[in-house]
Formats: sequence, structure tokens, C-alpha cells
Amino acid sequence: MKRALLAGAATIAGALSAHARDLRLEDFGAPSAIASISAFGATCDDAALTAAAAAGRTIIIDRMCAVSNDLALSGMMMWFVERGGGFRVANRKALTFADGATVVAGPYQIFSGPGAVRGLAFPKPEWWGDADQAASVQAAHDSAKFAALHRGVLTPRNTKYGVDLGCGFYTFARTIALSPVTWFPLQFTGCAAALGGTRIMASETFEGDALVDLVAPSSASEQNASFDVGQFQLVNNSAYSVTSLLRIGKDDGTSFNPTQQNRIHDIDFENFVNAIEWRNGRLIEFRRIGMFSTAPRAYCLNIDPTSSAGSFVGDADFYQMNCTPCRGTMASCSTGGSYTRNIWIKADHAGTGVAGLRFHAWIGYYSAKNVEIAASNGAAISDIWIETGSQFDGHGEEGGPVNGGIVEATATGTGSIIQNINIGNIYARASSPKHIGSAFTFSADADAAAGAGVNSISMEGTWIANDSAGGVLAHNVRGLKIDAIFASSGFVGQTAVRLEGSTSDVTIHLDMQYCLAPYLYDHAVVAQDTVSNVKVSPSAVSGCVRTPSSNSSRGTGIDLSGLWPRSSADGPSEAKGLAMLLGSTVGSLPGCNSSALGQIAYVTDASAAIWGARVAGGGSTKTLAICNGTNWVAR
Repeated sequence: MKRALLAGAATIAGALSAHARDLRLEDFGAPSAIASISAFGATCDDAALTAAAAAGRTIIIDRMCAVSNDLALSGMMMWFVERGGGFRVANRKALTFADGATVVAGPYQIFSGPGAVRGLAFPKPEWWGDADQAASVQAAHDSAKFAALHRGVLTPRNTKYGVDLGCGFYTFARTIALSPVTWFPLQFTGCAAALGGTRIMASETFEGDALVDLVAPSSASEQNASFDVGQFQLVNNSAYSVTSLLRIGKDDGTSFNPTQQNRIHDIDFENFVNAIEWRNGRLIEFRRIGMFSTAPRAYCLNIDPTSSAGSFVGDADFYQMNCTPCRGTMASCSTGGSYTRNIWIKADHAGTGVAGLRFHAWIGYYSAKNVEIAASNGAAISDIWIETGSQFDGHGEEGGPVNGGIVEATATGTGSIIQNINIGNIYARASSPKHIGSAFTFSADADAAAGAGVNSISMEGTWIANDSAGGVLAHNVRGLKIDAIFASSGFVGQTAVRLEGSTSDVTIHLDMQYCLAPYLYDHAVVAQDTVSNVKVSPSAVSGCVRTPSSNSSRGTGIDLSGLWPRSSADGPSEAKGLAMLLGSTVGSLPGCNSSALGQIAYVTDASAAIWGARVAGGGSTKTLAICNGTNWVAR
């Protein structure tokens, strides 16, 4: 046995030393079942290729073969293409590999010409050359798709289908479209999402909106598609000209409707405007994804259903996602700081919706709003879980951007609804020096009656730190449960939990600790306006709060007796009174100065709808505003 192994090694060593060129099968004493294409004609053309296919041998292609007509090379045989060999396919002609025919070649070009190459189940993009790498990857994808759609005829049924991305760099000047269908279980994977792995970059002359499109099929019968996409990097160019590095779904309302979750995993996104833009579809698992950007406006996950009636995004899981949408200096982050998001979920067309999203162990840094959920114009968003192990840091260390809070959910317009939002066992810190507003805001522009507005919000075991403003604001909310730990201080004049408008059916449990004077909340809970049916279970508010509770005489069924102070060296100080809901127009607002810091207003003629902008009269927009100590600003 040992002698046989040594003899085999000697044969290989001899072949290696005898040949400086690329290795060929003949170097290893290949059997007579292998033949060169030259055995079938002096010129490699359609006739020679047809004769070689009929021979049923493994064929060595050591020269360029001209395919002038539609040609099918079939049979369970191998086409071994050496460097310098290949197939040149004429315009509007197709070379098809069928019935188990296999191509073997290294990562060098073997296909050329304007015609098509079809039927290769798992080809390398390098086989189409690197002059236009996007076109090469697209050609490899299209060849595999053709093979899959003719499986059992062109390829054996036990074959996998997809694109074999190698380690190294691919530079795209245009969008590539991945289009799995029912009989095309697409595998589009590289070798690693790290340096030294597979890196897909946009060229400086890139044309298009997305670097990679994951396109749903138009036919409903083909929408049970299967795909496995991942193990590579997606990188924008220096001008950030690519709007979305990965876009899922089309604008025509077509959707993925599989029977099992598909996978998008192990991808590193860099310098994005949108890392992931999701327009349509359901049942996708996202796992181990890193997102880092220096763009002035960046969104890690942008969920925005298309305007087509019935457009839907949802039924998905997100595991171990890391998002830094603003990585850089204070100047670079603040340029578009009001626009950065970790997670942006919006639906703004009647009949469209988002539902069934579960976020597990999401780590989010430095963004104007970590999670924004917005329904408008009669759209619906429901069944969102932000769960155990998720961490959101909004603080301003290392020059972080303007911060607008951890979670903000707003429903505006007739028939718009947000419901069943669940936040559980997460870490939330909102303490940028530029942060104004509550860490968590849930708001509707009208009473949440008739199945509209904001309903059923649950916060379980949430750890909240907010050094510069309030904790939770609920405005026109029905059904709110808060179980939270406040482990940091608030500016004077702020409230841990503020209930406004027609908010009702609220249960609260608080544990507030580790606060140092003079940075103390004025109140643990403020209930005002027509707030009703509020119950505070036994809660410890310690020295973090000057006055345990406050409520408006207009409210009904308010029981705040569960609040009790812990012993504190500071002790409870005099209450500053209720922060009333002020004004109906901009002109009716009182002065905003240091004594009014943190007061809330809801005005009906504000024209400034962008968060943090100074409110102005003369518009027709309803805007929630807050006094920042100098001006009334939209919040």
C-alpha cells in the first residue's frame, strides 16, 4: 500500500517538474476514453463539436471553437477546457449543454461572443471573462436558471443550481438580477464575507439603483421560489451612487410566496444608502449580517412595500444583525444625521402592509432613529417583535449623530394602523447630547378607534437609559403595557412615562435607580388630557424622581397608587407641576425657554415635518413639538 502511494506521488511529481505550462489530463496517463477536439477535425466548429459529443468521451478543448448555429452538446460526458481554449458563440445563437454534460475549467475565460451559453448548473462567472464582470455573473446565473428549468433533461435531478462565486473582487458597472423561481433553487454564494473572501463592488461609473436585485417572479405559479444568498461583501462606490446594495422585490407588486423560509446570510454591507431595501415578499431568514456606512444618509434595513394594492412584506426573522449607519466624525454623521436609521419600517399606501417581523439579538449603533415604524394613508403595520439580546446605543460617544430615540411608531391618516408591537428584554440607550424627545414614542394623530391608530404595545423587561429626555411617550394609544428598568437620569422637566391624548388601557411597572441629582426626572408617570384606565402596579422609583406621579383631572380611572419612592439621600423635592399639552396653532404656543424645557405641544398648522426642525406656522400639518429650551421643534 505504502509503495503504491509513493509510486503515485512520484508520477505526479514527475508531471509537475516536466511541465511548466498548465497541467493537462494526459500528464497523468489518462485513459483512451479521453480525446482532444483535434481528433474530430482540423477546425473546431459545429461539425467537430457534434462529432465529439457523439463519441461519448471526455473531450479536451485546447483551442477556440466557433459555434455558428444553435448547438446542443448532450450526454453524460465531460468537456475539459484548457486555458486558451473555449467556445465563441455567434450572435443570436445558443450553445446548450444537455443531459448531464459537464464543463470543467479553471477561473479563466472560456466563453466569448454575443450568443448565449445555457444549461450549466453551477458555473463560474470567470468563464465569461472579466471585461464586464456584472455581465459575466448575470450570464452564469442565466445559464444555471435555464438548466434548472429543464432539470432532468439538461441536467441530472441531483444537481445544485446557482453561481460559483470565487474568492476575490468583482466590480459591477450595472445591476445584476437574481430571479429564482419554483424550479430554480438558486444558490448565490461566495467563499466568505470578509477580507480575503468574495467582494462585490460598485464601479465609480455604476448605472442603476441597486447593486444586486433579488427579483420575485411575475407568475404566481412560480413564486414558491427557493434561494440561498450570502457569504460575500457588497460595497458602494465613493460617490454612494448605488441607492440599495441589496433590493428584494419589484415595484409591480409581484412577490416571493414560498412554503419555507429562504436564507440571506453572512453578508457584509459597506458605505450604503440602503444596505437592504425590501419591497415585496415573505418568509426570509436573515442571519449574521454586518452593515457599516460612512454615507451622510444611511438605512441598514429599509422596509417599504410598493404602491401596488396588496403589496406585503413580512413573516421574516432577523438574527445577529449588526448595524452602524453613521460611522465617522461628528461632521460626517451630522450632515444627514436626521435621516439615519437602523431599522425603518414604513407603509404609506392603502391596501399595503407589513407584518410578522422578528428581530433577535440586533446590535445597533449611532443613528438619528434606531427603529422607526410609520403607517400612513390607510396602510397597516402589525406583529413586530424586537426581542431578547437586542441592543441599541444612541449615545454620542465618538461624535455620534443627532439621536431621535430608540423606537418611534407613528400612525397618521384615516385608516392607518400600527398594532401588536412587542419589545422584550432589550438594552436601549438614548443619550446623545443632541437628543430631544423620549427614548420610545408611540403616537397616532387621532383617537385609535374603529381599528385604526396605534394599538396593543407591549414592553417587557426593557432596560432604558436616557440622559437627556423622557423615557416613554404614548399619544392616542390604546392598549399599552410597560415593564421597564430606568437605570440613568433625565434632564430636569422630563417624565419617565408620559400618557397623552386619548391613550387608554395602560398598565405600568417601573424600576428606577442609579440616578444622581441634579439630573432627576420630575415625574415617574404623567397622565393628562383624556387618558383613561391607567394602572400602575407596585413600582420602585427611588431617587430618580422628584415626584412619584402626576395626573390630570380630566383623566378617568387613573390609579397611580402603585408608585412608591425608595429611600434616597436626595429625597423627593417639590413637584414642578404637570407638563400640560399646549397650543393648537403655532401662534398660540407660549415662550420656549429654559423654564419650559421639555414641555410638549401638539400644533395643527406646523409646516416643518422633519424631526428636530423648528416649527413654523402657515402649514396644514399636524405636528408634535417639544421645547428644547430655546425653540419649539418638531419631534
